[in-house]
Amino acid sequence: MQQNESEKLTNAIEAAKSIGRFYCKFISANDVDLTGAHQVGLYIAKQAWNIFFEEKGVKGENKDKYIKVHLDGYYPYESRVIYYGRGTRNEYRITRFWTNSPFEKAEQVGNLIIFMPMDQENFKVYILDTEDEIEKFIDSFSLSLIVLSKLL
Repeated sequence: MQQNESEKLTNAIEAAKSIGRFYCKFISANDVDLTGAHQVGLYIAKQAWNIFFEEKGVKGENKDKYIKVHLDGYYPYESRVIYYGRGTRNEYRITRFWTNSPFEKAEQVGNLIIFMPMDQENFKVYILDTEDEIEKFIDSFSLSLIVLSKLL
């Protein structure tokens, strides 16, 4: 059951306020595998490690965990959060997100995705896809587009 835009926005704002913390980012072409790069999955800014893990990733080691994604209006599904620390890599990603989601990933570029930890394994996720929704969400939390861009 998909909700209309105003319900989705209201639910996203209320959930973010209730949970108290979240990670959001604009979805890039690389996040949906349109660039042909070898990386797979949604990139997570290093500063957001504590939304997904209890301990920061250590260079020289990879670590991962499975999470349950609760997209508003859809059945929950499993994704994987991974820290790539071996070799030259030093980044966090969410994999298996698009494989299991009900969305056409190529159509998501430019949308705002929001991850809210309900606990260590369960995350509420919203994807805002209109300028109005995105602007209202950002304004509700006094977020800066400049800060969001730096986190990408």
